[in-house]
Amino acid sequence: MTYQIDTSNSIIFRPSFTAQQNNGSSNNFANTFQGLDQLSTTTSIFNTNLRAYNSSNELLYRHKFDTPGRTISFDFNGSLNKSSGDNTFNADNIFYTNNIPSDSTLNQVSDLLKNGGSATANVVYTEPFTENGMLQFNSRFYYSEDNSNKNTYDELPNSSLLDTSLSNVYRKYYVTQSYGAGYRYRNEGLMFGFGVTYNLAELRNEQTFPLAHETVRSFSSVLPNFMMMYRITKDQNLRIMYRANNDD
Repeated sequence: MTYQIDTSNSIIFRPSFTAQQNNGSSNNFANTFQGLDQLSTTTSIFNTNLRAYNSSNELLYRHKFDTPGRTISFDFNGSLNKSSGDNTFNADNIFYTNNIPSDSTLNQVSDLLKNGGSATANVVYTEPFTENGMLQFNSRFYYSEDNSNKNTYDELPNSSLLDTSLSNVYRKYYVTQSYGAGYRYRNEGLMFGFGVTYNLAELRNEQTFPLAHETVRSFSSVLPNFMMMYRITKDQNLRIMYRANNDD
């Protein structure tokens, strides 16, 4: 969705929403032998039922100054996501000791809930520099948060027992700030650009179950980028791109 306020100002809004439903099932049958002696037989069934929702919205405002090539833009992006579901695992095991069988049955039910979101704010300013070139300056702020809650239960004849080794509750935060500058050049057959970004980031993980634990890490990095495109003929282009990046 684009709204042209006037010849110098415009707004672009891009909403997005997706929903997913996934169901799956797998069966497994296995025999274990040592030489000619059978050690075990396993039969298992795994079923999943998962749902997911994702929503994102981007708002971009651009302004052109009277000087050609001098512009400023503000870009805001927010997203929300949620996934939930459950799965069941049933396994029948037979173990052989001196050809004498013994049975073991495992029935587990798990429920999963994940939700999170992110927000990004980006400012870009361009200034004409030389006849075919321009300088670009940008600043970016990014924040994301993810929460996860998984509980796994062993189904017993008359009750359910929480399996703490397969259950957890945690939260993750990731925050970055970046500041960059670059140069862009363009003429009829050649376009290239280069720049550098200084990035500050903090990652924090908080686990509250089965054990309480917190990890905080801070990072700083210098991220270069380079791009070149050369038009050889009307139908042939040579393109070279390099970009360093950090992910959470």
